Amino acid sequence: FMKGIINIMNNLHLDPNLINDVKAFDFNSLMDLLGLDYSNILSEISDILLHTGLETITQIANFGSYLFYICMGFMIAMYMLGSKEKLIMQMKKTTKALFSKDISDEILRIADISNEIFRDFVGGKFVEVCVVGVMVYLLMIVFRMPYAILIAVMCGVSAVIPVVGSMVAMVIACFILLTINPLQSLLFIIIFQLVLNIDGNIIYPKFIGKGLGLPAIWIVVSVLFFSGFFSAYGMGVVGMLIAVPFTACVYTFFSEYI
Repeated sequence: FMKGIINIMNNLHLDPNLINDVKAFDFNSLMDLLGLDYSNILSEISDILLHTGLETITQIANFGSYLFYICMGFMIAMYMLGSKEKLIMQMKKTTKALFSKDISDEILRIADISNEIFRDFVGGKFVEVCVVGVMVYLLMIVFRMPYAILIAVMCGVSAVIPVVGSMVAMVIACFILLTINPLQSLLFIIIFQLVLNIDGNIIYPKFIGKGLGLPAIWIVVSVLFFSGFFSAYGMGVVGMLIAVPFTACVYTFFSEYI
């Protein structure tokens, strides 16, 4: 091996005695030449790895706790749905026992209106999600656009969040298609706007609009306000979901009062 190196150095017209200098040049000399302290470097690397490991463990624990709360919430919801008639009857009896007839009747009336608004919103949104997702998928298949299933599911799910969700889904889908073909990205904007117009003029008024009766400006304001308010607790998406039906309830009762 050394003979081969010496031959190479001779061919390059280099002094073979440099090899002895290289042998004498150890790792500590190299670190001193570069002005580095490898002990400090190792210490910093170990600190970074330790911090990264602890941060990873913390994120895994937080994800586990969120998953636990979601599972517990789902189980509690199932139990409540299984005995909802009994729970409703108990709440009605308790309300009538604690308040006078006029007040209890008004409380129950408000509860019925709120239940109807939330029920119409959830049911209508479920229909809207399915219809928007299917329409986007079929149009993308017709025009032979890639990632049809992924983008259709994303657009359908985003329809749950009024106004903001559709815009976010369109931007993300355009970026995905832009990496493949800019013309397809432009075509998708036209397709998605067509779907949104069908949704806004046919689907939404038929399945949701009549039940809410909420002006568009209050929909936007409520989504922005509730998303910002719930973001402080790490539940911005939850705030977007309940913003419209809650605002519709407040709007209905305030209109009655006025």
